[in-house]
Amino acid sequence: MTKNRYILVRKFINFRTRVLFSLFNKNLENLVQVGGDSAVDECMWRFEGQSRYVITMPRKPTETGIRGFLHCFKLSNSGRPCCRRVIPDVRFPMLTGTQVIENCWNHVPGDLGISITADSWFASIPWLFSHPEYPTTFAMAGNDFYSFLELFSNELVHKEYRVFSKSNVLISIWLDEKLVLTASNAHAL
Repeated sequence: MTKNRYILVRKFINFRTRVLFSLFNKNLENLVQVGGDSAVDECMWRFEGQSRYVITMPRKPTETGIRGFLHCFKLSNSGRPCCRRVIPDVRFPMLTGTQVIENCWNHVPGDLGISITADSWFASIPWLFSHPEYPTTFAMAGNDFYSFLELFSNELVHKEYRVFSKSNVLISIWLDEKLVLTASNAHAL
């Protein structure tokens, strides 16, 4: 196709990202039956053209592109993972982790005993305390939240762990090469 032909065709194509993903998600919701545990994580769709939604994240396998989020479940018949919701991050300001988690919860049936697992970018332990209606587990690892241990008066030595609960949140902490922490309000399901 010549450049002039491409420009002419492009004039008549009205590509709207939100409409496209809305239709895609509606079809996924109709096709994929869900239940049980699920996971949410961010992803990058490679895109090197010009768009105000293109970002660069140096530690990702795809460093430059459009950021999105996937809400995935395990299929009951085959045990394979399956995406049920795709959330593109095409707005300003960009989506927060709390908005993504709430978006996922707003699009799953409420009576199936579903829980979501995500990493620490999506929300924090105080979020779990204030949102008991969303059974969610967060997992995080690193050396940058040792100060968190002081809040619970726990000093860990290498290869040691602690499990405790505060209000409706179950917290486990263990120390290996890095400090690993999980926090969940989904244990009451």
